[in-house]
Parts: sequence; C-alpha cells; structure tokens
Amino acid sequence: MKYLYFVCLGVLLPFCGFPQENRQDYNFTNVGMTFLSVVTDARAGGMGELGVATSPDNYSHQQNPAKYVFSDLKTVGKGGINVFYMPWLRRLVDDMNIAGASGYYKVNSEQSVSFSFRYFSMGDLHETDDNLQALGERSPYEMAMDVAYARRLGRNFSMSMTFRYGVSNVVKKYRRAHIIAADLGGYYSKALRLGKNSGLFALGFALSNVGNKIKYGTDDRLFLPAELKLGSNLEVRIQNLHRFSIGMEGGKYLVSLREDDHTNTVLQCIGASFESGEIKRLFWKIGGEYVFNEILAFRTGYFHEGKSGLQREYATFGAGIRFMRIHLDASYLVSMMSGNHPLDNSLHLFAGIAF
Repeated sequence: MKYLYFVCLGVLLPFCGFPQENRQDYNFTNVGMTFLSVVTDARAGGMGELGVATSPDNYSHQQNPAKYVFSDLKTVGKGGINVFYMPWLRRLVDDMNIAGASGYYKVNSEQSVSFSFRYFSMGDLHETDDNLQALGERSPYEMAMDVAYARRLGRNFSMSMTFRYGVSNVVKKYRRAHIIAADLGGYYSKALRLGKNSGLFALGFALSNVGNKIKYGTDDRLFLPAELKLGSNLEVRIQNLHRFSIGMEGGKYLVSLREDDHTNTVLQCIGASFESGEIKRLFWKIGGEYVFNEILAFRTGYFHEGKSGLQREYATFGAGIRFMRIHLDASYLVSMMSGNHPLDNSLHLFAGIAF
C-alpha cells in the first residue's frame, strides 16, 4: 500500500495548488486516473484550455465530439488523423509524458465518428521494500481508448456520446485496474451577420469521465475525475481573411473531495459535489484566438480556480500553422502562482493531417 500511495501522490501533484492555509480542504486522494482530465489538445491548451464551445477543429474529440457535425470541410476536412505529445512535470522529473493519437470522420452532414488513444507514462520507478532495500525498476503507466458518435438533432444543435475503456497499472504488487466510462456532449451553433462581416455564436457543454470506481485490489476504491463544463464562444470573420474569437468556460469536478465520502457510490459522490462547501469548488477559463487566412493562428488564455478549489492559476499561449491539409500546433503554460509550481512551462505539441 505504501508504494501505491507514493505513485498516486506523484500523479495527483499537478492538480494541487499548494495552498498555504486550510490544506485539509484540498484532499484529492479519493480520485484516480486524473490524467483523463488533462487537456492535451494544443489549440485548447493555448486558449486557457477552452474547448466545449469553440469552433470545430481537428482536435474536437477530447473536448466535445459533438462539434464535428458542424465542421467546415474546407478547413477541418471530412476526416483526419492527429498525434500529440505532452512532456509532464518536467520541473520535477524528466521521463514522464502523455502521448497518443486521435482521429475523426464526418459520415455526412448529420453524423460523425471519432476516436482517441492516450498513454500516460510515469517514467521509471525505483521500488523498495519496507526496509528500503531495492526491488528493481519498473515503468508504471495508465492508458485510455475512446470512441465517440455525434449526431445533429436540429438545424443548430448536436449531441455526442463517448465510450471509454481505461487501464491503470501503477504498482506491481496490485493488479491492473480497469475502468469503463462515458461522456456526454452538446453543441449549439448559430451563424450571425455583424454588419458586413459574418460571425458565429456557440454554446457547449461536456459531462466527462462518469464511470465505475477504480479498484487496485485494496478495500478502498478511487473515483474517476468526473467533471462538468459549460462554455460559450463568439467568432467574427472579417473579409474571409481574418478570424477572431473569444470564449469563456466554467466547470467543476463532480467528485466530493471530503475524505469521508470515499465509500459513496458514484452517483452519491456526484450528488455530494453539489452540497454546501463543495458547490464552491469551481474553475473558469477565458481565451481568444486570431487566425490569418486559415494559415497562421495565435492564441492566449487564462485559467483560474478559486480558494475553495485546487487553486490552479495560469496563463497560456499558443500558435499554429496549416499548410494545405497538414496542421501543426503548440501551446505553452505559465503558472501565475507564487513558488515553483510543477505545471509551470508545460508544453503541448500536436500534429495531424486532414483529408
């Protein structure tokens, strides 16, 4: 059990804001596989991690697959394949990363399908026994595979359902944990006329990572990082050459962080996350993007979580380039918190091809 504790501590560390007071209010040890809530999408990563209501893009699967139904064939294409790589906690270790691939296909104007694969490598772990005698090295990991289906339910609205299978293999002495989870997404898009220019207003939501509790073989089980996000976005296109967008998004984890709630069922835990005290644990994001001639993109954003939550706070910056059907995107995170935060200087790299 000692080994499991230290591995879980390393995985959960990036979600902690290192508060100086009331540390007992920030217990997150009843949650596992937290990498499922890490935003690896480089476009979103450059916009404060916005994603549920931004315009459809090649990376929409992770944030809100319902957007694919409204994708523009000239820019996003009928389908595509993407790969991504994200070094993780490089201020602490040099061999931890999240990598994977995603893809999508727009069947017709009414339907789309998409998938993704994510692999979280925790690097090399030096194991010891109770007497601190070396037991050798191993490489713990977690992974998840998703498939999503989206369908238009009206002229301006679509919804998606995502099914997920995941594996957590963190400690040799415990068995692998297997999870099955689901996401639900919705997207509303309305074209606008703003004088001589065209615009697009969108609303979106995503309910993510609702599934069974994680069991490693111990008596206690961990919850998945279920979360609910709501967002809006306004996009303006000028002379078909310049495209500006700005959006806001808010959300919260649907997991009660109180230590005595770890024996609850999944539904009980979601309900407890809206009780007094827990309801205040919210986060919000704001971000913007400028795109020139659908070739060059520049992005920035801000992520904030208050004192009643995990106290994360950081600014993001990103850029992208598209040449014909090939696209490359990168984003960079700068912590706004005092001290040497492990998430500071995080980097997202994403590349893909549309067809």
